[in-house]
Amino acid sequence: MTFFEAFGAVAAGLVVLFHPFGTWPIFLALTSDRPITERRRVATKTCIAATVISVLALLAGSAVLSALGLTIPALQVTGGVVLSSMGFPLLMGTGGHATSDVPDHQSTVSDPSVVPLALPVTSGSAVIVSLITFATNYLDEGFTAGHAGAIVGILAAVAVVWLTWQAAPWMAEKLSAGTIDVVDRLTGLVILGLGVSMLTAGLGDIFPAWTIE
Repeated sequence: MTFFEAFGAVAAGLVVLFHPFGTWPIFLALTSDRPITERRRVATKTCIAATVISVLALLAGSAVLSALGLTIPALQVTGGVVLSSMGFPLLMGTGGHATSDVPDHQSTVSDPSVVPLALPVTSGSAVIVSLITFATNYLDEGFTAGHAGAIVGILAAVAVVWLTWQAAPWMAEKLSAGTIDVVDRLTGLVILGLGVSMLTAGLGDIFPAWTIE
């Protein structure tokens, strides 16, 4: 895979999976009592942590799978289930903004940068599984132009998260609940589609007779 192919695939996929438009209320809730400079520091620290997690999943995920004796088809099925379980509630309007990942007593979180904002809110299981699967299926061994493109794609997607979270106070004031709900549902549709695609691909590898020519 070329640099630009990998960049486009990873950047587009992660912008959907990071779901910055759906997670900004979580960021705002966890930093509402902080000055603007501290809020920016939290957003920056979160994005750095999410980048590190994502790059490690991309570069070292396959080695971890081999060490654990896991197969790619099994990972695809698992990832498909995870993505589908994320997308369906959003599509049906029952998923909110992933608030189930946030501690009940938000004000008690002294520094939410890494947990819960980086993991699991931003770079959760769906992101990790998707990056491992992508690297295994589409990138050659060693460090190639595709790996470089994928890393730049991760940086681009993380930048979208950072910029969206910087605009969180403005969005809270200007955007209606209906507009946010529409974006959530469209995002849920895309995530659900990705999940079903990954699930069927994994099942097709496990049960070749099920594969539709």
